[in-house]
Amino acid sequence: VQPTWDFLLIVTESISLAPVLVLFMLRHLTHVVVIYVFILFSLLVWRIYYLVQYYNFGPGALFYKIDMPMLLLIVLGAISAAIVLVKLVFHFAAFIGRTLGSRPLRS
Repeated sequence: VQPTWDFLLIVTESISLAPVLVLFMLRHLTHVVVIYVFILFSLLVWRIYYLVQYYNFGPGALFYKIDMPMLLLIVLGAISAAIVLVKLVFHFAAFIGRTLGSRPLRS
């Protein structure tokens, strides 16, 4: 079976990878990194628990139709994407300020 690469899949996977960008961009803030690593590790353990239940007991072992760890990862990814965008806007504004501030004013 060939996977279908549609726009929704690319957006979902990009959002689910956004916490990794936050880890790289804010690596100098230890408390943020610790919080993100704890949340990501908890989601990984939760996903493995779902897989073990599915492997041992079959599809009837899963109570919900939606994958809750993936849903929470998408929520965390959306928050992370917002953090990345805000940080990029601040860096862009600082760059523009430095660029325009270095030119002498013409009269």
